[in-house]
Amino acid sequence: MIIPLIEVEGKGAGKFTALFPVWVQKDLGPWSIFGGGGYAINTGVGNNDYWTGGVAVSHHVTPKLLLGIEGNRQEVATIAGSGSTSIGVATI
Repeated sequence: MIIPLIEVEGKGAGKFTALFPVWVQKDLGPWSIFGGGGYAINTGVGNNDYWTGGVAVSHHVTPKLLLGIEGNRQEVATIAGSGSTSIGVATI
């Protein structure tokens, strides 16, 4: 939850915003699947409340190599904006 204590011109929303998430994870041997989503309260002129969520899968190929892929979706957060969908791939 973000509560503005001071307002810096041009930085942040300047209004109360909050995300109420629900996240889950399941491990199956070298595989993990995790994700979830939530509802965001996005107050302020020109803003919309919105839903957001995502899911990720990772696999321990070796003890020193982890591969993963994730997908995320966020609905429209501002009246003039658009929603977004992203996919990412990573290795550690």
